[in-house]
Amino acid sequence: MLRNGSLRTLWPVLAVVLAAAAFWGIAWRDVDRSVLSRAPILDEAHYLRKAHALAHEAWIPDGPFYMSPLYSYLVAATGSGRELDEHRLRQGAPPRGIRTLQALLWLATAGLLMRIGCVWFGPRWGWLPPLLWLGYRPAAILAGQVLLEVPLTFAATAALTVAAGYVGPRRVVVRTVISVLLVGAAALLRGTGVLLIIPVIWLLARGCGSAAFKRTGIVAVVTLVLCLLPPVIHNSRHAGRLTGPSLNGGVNLYVGNWSQANGFFHAFEGFDVENDPGGADYLSGKTGESVIGLAQADRQWTREAFIVMADDPLRVSGLWVRKVWLHFAAAEIPQISPQGVWSRDVPIYRFLIVPYGLIAALALVGMVLSWRTRRQMRPWIAAVILIVAFQSFFFVVSRYRLILVPVLTLAATAGVLEMWTRRGAGLARGAVLVVAAGLIVYPWGLASTLEMFETSGLDNVAVRWQHVGMAAAATGHQDEADRAFAASEQIYRSSVARDPSRVQAWCGLARVVWLEGDHAGAVTMAQEGLGLVRQPDALREDLIGMLLQDKRGAEAVPYLEAALAASPDDPDLLHNAAVALAGTGRTDAAVEVARRLIAAVPDDPRGYLDLGVVLGRAGLLTEARDAFASGLLRIPGHPDLLANYERAESLLASPAE
Repeated sequence: MLRNGSLRTLWPVLAVVLAAAAFWGIAWRDVDRSVLSRAPILDEAHYLRKAHALAHEAWIPDGPFYMSPLYSYLVAATGSGRELDEHRLRQGAPPRGIRTLQALLWLATAGLLMRIGCVWFGPRWGWLPPLLWLGYRPAAILAGQVLLEVPLTFAATAALTVAAGYVGPRRVVVRTVISVLLVGAAALLRGTGVLLIIPVIWLLARGCGSAAFKRTGIVAVVTLVLCLLPPVIHNSRHAGRLTGPSLNGGVNLYVGNWSQANGFFHAFEGFDVENDPGGADYLSGKTGESVIGLAQADRQWTREAFIVMADDPLRVSGLWVRKVWLHFAAAEIPQISPQGVWSRDVPIYRFLIVPYGLIAALALVGMVLSWRTRRQMRPWIAAVILIVAFQSFFFVVSRYRLILVPVLTLAATAGVLEMWTRRGAGLARGAVLVVAAGLIVYPWGLASTLEMFETSGLDNVAVRWQHVGMAAAATGHQDEADRAFAASEQIYRSSVARDPSRVQAWCGLARVVWLEGDHAGAVTMAQEGLGLVRQPDALREDLIGMLLQDKRGAEAVPYLEAALAASPDDPDLLHNAAVALAGTGRTDAAVEVARRLIAAVPDDPRGYLDLGVVLGRAGLLTEARDAFASGLLRIPGHPDLLANYERAESLLASPAE
């Protein structure tokens, strides 16, 4: 039977669990309805598809792990892997398994913070760290998505908590194994997690003699190596060289340090993150060398990153300092979808009102004031310093900062408690420190960048609605398609109004107007955008495609000539130019462009097809047949080349035809 004291402890815990269950029940109902869940993009789409392949094809994948290997298995193990259809909509039921796991880990993180808070600050103040954590909206938003941040944050917090002896077994060896297994899990979720081994060993070794310290260190290192070994062996076997558990470090290092890097994720024109996440195709075009596969791309990105870093080390050092500051800046930095869209689609999230800036400012105060007086906090502060220092070699977005939040809530509580107990001169010095912390976390000069992120996030939402509309139209649900396209158009128009110089919004707006059936309006929209955008290439290519599809080849020619002047060897542009020139009767020019396409990309069948068709329509059947024959010599058995070759032979054999 439970005693009264046990009941007094159990009731608050039970109340919190029931409140969390009610919260998530309401949240998931709205998440299921949201277009953000129905049409996943980027990392979410990757993990859903990867987990589906692991569960339904083979638990050991054919290729290397590009992103977190462990998270893909977590999604698969909870039955949450999903295929995406041809319109990139999620198939099957919502991924409730991984959501449930993450909601439990979100709540368990609060429990760990409650335990640590009570040990450090007593029951009177121990409730503040979990309250700050539960009130931090991005943590709850991420718990409802197929993204690895909440499991990573729990693993990191639990590793430090077990190593400190606040939960789990008391024996040092067992505690070492458990805490380092958690570090290994964190490292397999994101590579920066491996840095936690340093504060974990520090916590484990406190109070040990030299022999015990040595034994603890050996057990820790061996356990960590065994955790990392399977994915390292797997990736190294595919790469043909020693490599890490994931292969996206090179591209992230380059994005964080290239000549136009500003500390955030800053994509560059021509890099299709959705369809070519490793960047192999982009690198092939950029370097002129064939880059095949994720491993070769990762090696090339790393090489490119070190080149740009070595070219201007002073700039890179200043950029690193800026990224350190961004880890504490009082601004939400979205990467995929704006926080405001989630709050609109899932209204219960609006009740979570603890801002990151408050947590970060109080944490800075607490870390400074408590460094000497609360020695037990030092390894935890060291964990924050290590992760921030290493992550700052890459780039910063809000979800990458989530791993810091539990420790920051503890440091923030220490800061509040220090200020609460100070008097006189000590209080005055503390007040000065509070003001300084506020000035440090204030998002100086970020207004335009955050506005850009907001509009980019709106574009991502509009793309999702576009996918919903295309899927509905393909299945005959025209009313639903019209509503989805209208929602997409409205968002794109809002994005264009906020920043008319961004090409992505104009491209999206023209495409969705085209899908709505207003082809003339789409062309007009693209032409209007060309005069306003900073980087017109993508919009010009879309305009060319629309004009050609609308049988307006003569209008497309000037745009093709302008595009070819900027990219004279682009195979798509050369193919479209050949088609457009032939359609307007400019046979000699079309022949010349087709020959340029063959010279630029000899293995592209379109060059031989374009050349042969143009010559054939001009009545030069022998030359047309020879063009198709040349293509077959280069690309044996190609069905279109073969069919056209046989047709030319037939016509030559029967002139009357």
